[in-house]
Amino acid sequence: MPIITQAQARALLVNGVAARRERNFDPYPIVKLIAPWIDTVWLLSDAMPEDPDYVFAVRLVNDGSPDLRYVHLSKLAEMRGPKGETVECDAAFVADKTLASYVQEAHQKPTD
Repeated sequence: MPIITQAQARALLVNGVAARRERNFDPYPIVKLIAPWIDTVWLLSDAMPEDPDYVFAVRLVNDGSPDLRYVHLSKLAEMRGPKGETVECDAAFVADKTLASYVQEAHQKPTD
């Protein structure tokens, strides 16, 4: 079962093309994936046009240190928690700011 919808995949590709054309491209994230057993969220913004499985994401964990990198959707879909949990897509997610804003907010988040 795919981890994201076809519409989300298309939107990630559109952003991927735009990211190649625009030097300072800062899109709104398209997809929010959650791995609750490790308290981790990925916000996906764009996919590589030549490899749509390879997407740019910010990984957010509760320690306030965001991690920006490309990830493989297929690898995230294969992840399993200790009780067989899977990475879930937050179907209700609608970004309200750009990816850079989410990163900045994570840096400012106080840690416990």
